[in-house]
Amino acid sequence: MVCAAFDHVNQQQVAIKRINGVTQEETDCRRTLREMLLLRHFTHEHIISLKDVYTPAVNMHNFQEVYFVTDLMEFDLHQLISSNQPISADHTRYLTYQLLNGLKYIHSAGVLHRDLKPSNILLTQECQLKICDLGLARDAPRTPYTQNRITSYTATRWYRAPEIMFGAPYTSAVDVWSVGCIVAEILLRRPIFPGRTYEEQLVKVAQTLGPPPPDLLKSLAPPAARKFAQSRLSHFPKRDVRNLFPYAPQALCDLLARMFEYDPSKRITVVDALTHPYLVAVSIGPRTGSVGIASVPL
Repeated sequence: MVCAAFDHVNQQQVAIKRINGVTQEETDCRRTLREMLLLRHFTHEHIISLKDVYTPAVNMHNFQEVYFVTDLMEFDLHQLISSNQPISADHTRYLTYQLLNGLKYIHSAGVLHRDLKPSNILLTQECQLKICDLGLARDAPRTPYTQNRITSYTATRWYRAPEIMFGAPYTSAVDVWSVGCIVAEILLRRPIFPGRTYEEQLVKVAQTLGPPPPDLLKSLAPPAARKFAQSRLSHFPKRDVRNLFPYAPQALCDLLARMFEYDPSKRITVVDALTHPYLVAVSIGPRTGSVGIASVPL
């Protein structure tokens, strides 16, 4: 639950997020603590700012809820995509730039977000973007995470990278795949890979992009995943990303193709994405209402 409030001490509008039952389950407790610690250390214009944390509990016996005080944003990207509000080419470019810029900061701190999705991207009517919800974030490994070290339940299924669904080791490249899914959703105004299960999700990806390379599966995926890919995914033809978005700029289609690279070691990095020709025209620094977004019905 999130509500708007006014901070009389600092004379500013804020948002207050109530987190219930934080001590009932160890997983929820760890997630809340992890998010709090990360946000207390992060200071970036495209990451939500944690201004204060408090609880009404007077002792540990009745400690059940925590309140996060953060920046006040007006809506999230999911609400924008689901609305009738037009999203121009300039909006798309600037939103993509801000998302990658915030993610670059997260990765530079040695952290993977692991749960990027439209509802975790907050916006203002002036098109200012901030990433939120770092409860599933993890330290970035020097070697890829293996599924027995870290749960495979990371990003919401529609935004998960193939290596996660195959049960293969993963790196910060999983966040880049999620960004690709988000940008594609802005263009389509619907999720690009809306699978109901892991299997259906992988089929959706293969139907849209083509099958994963057999050599990659041999080096990354466990035997069961290779067998599934051979029987269910190998017959799909390879497709050009440009055909999926016929009205999108060619440079954006090229960037999406690099984000949707099956091989995580070949997938474009956040740093390289920010220097991609599609984003060269985006000026560094805050924008004004020239690319503003009208009010979105909530």
